[in-house]
Amino acid sequence: MMVADPCGATLVDGVFGTGEGALTRLKSQKRIGDNIGDSYTCGYCLWCPDFTNKDTSGLLPNEPYPSQGNLFLWQSDDTAKVPSNTGSVPYGYGLGLETAEVLNDPAANLLRSDIIADARCIGACMQLRYFGKMMDAAGEIGYISNLPVGELISGGVGNNSFSVDELMNYANNTRRFGTDTVECVYRLDATSSAVFRKESVNLVDIPPNAVAVPTGPPSEVSAASEAAGPRMFGFVWRNTLPNAGCTLSFTKSIEYRSEVNSGITQTKPRSYGANLVPAVNKTLDRSEKSSPIFERTKSEAMGAASRISQAALSGVANYAIPKGVKILEDALIGGMTALML
Repeated sequence: MMVADPCGATLVDGVFGTGEGALTRLKSQKRIGDNIGDSYTCGYCLWCPDFTNKDTSGLLPNEPYPSQGNLFLWQSDDTAKVPSNTGSVPYGYGLGLETAEVLNDPAANLLRSDIIADARCIGACMQLRYFGKMMDAAGEIGYISNLPVGELISGGVGNNSFSVDELMNYANNTRRFGTDTVECVYRLDATSSAVFRKESVNLVDIPPNAVAVPTGPPSEVSAASEAAGPRMFGFVWRNTLPNAGCTLSFTKSIEYRSEVNSGITQTKPRSYGANLVPAVNKTLDRSEKSSPIFERTKSEAMGAASRISQAALSGVANYAIPKGVKILEDALIGGMTALML
């Protein structure tokens, strides 16, 4: 259950066959497309939660731009446009420089503290929620769940990064962009996800000071990630209205080991047997035939009046409106009955 519902299930250790640390769940959010003047109509957000990187922009005197990243956001007004990855504008710089930007992994601040030594991912999910007007909910969204990290840098035409259109072709599960919250659940990898990693281990190496040294190298997949062969997951969207307000939510559950000087005593290792990830994934795959688990929609609980208004704004036929009125009448009668009892 913990792997299928990383956002809400009770955390338990042993999914990799051992328990070596403590468990916790972390969350972060990113609001996109709600700034006055934004003209973005497409984009993507991709994440590899096996790593825990941070946008290090401005944190060090000689590091004014990100030098690592495992969570990337690209926005554009052109679905065919390709994010830059050159010596002067490496992939991940963002900041209006015509390329993707690095977002902080939810666990990045915790691992950069003096408390945590390293961690491994035991579950992760990404949600996208539209909070604009219902009548403005236009566009298409696709789920990405099995993208090799090397494709991030060179998966497009000419070994460049890919465009929104190219990534949308890669997605085999697409739907209309609407008012429902969409959720993509990370599929744990028996090998890559089981490794404890420090925050300093990069998924993608992004060279610092590229503006000052424009002849330097572009961003590259790190040697550590090449060896582990991790995957990325997330969303791609296009044809939304400009300035369509959305919230991206990132939830990550980790098993962590503490720093020696943190004052936290060590957790004794525990053995539970074989690595359970293959068996868990097999069970979830079997369940997906009847109910989506890794790529799904989470319909929000709505009151009767909200359901009627959504039906009207969605352009349903007139015959559906009387049924909506009946729902409202039933709700009102039920409420009055409850008050009389």
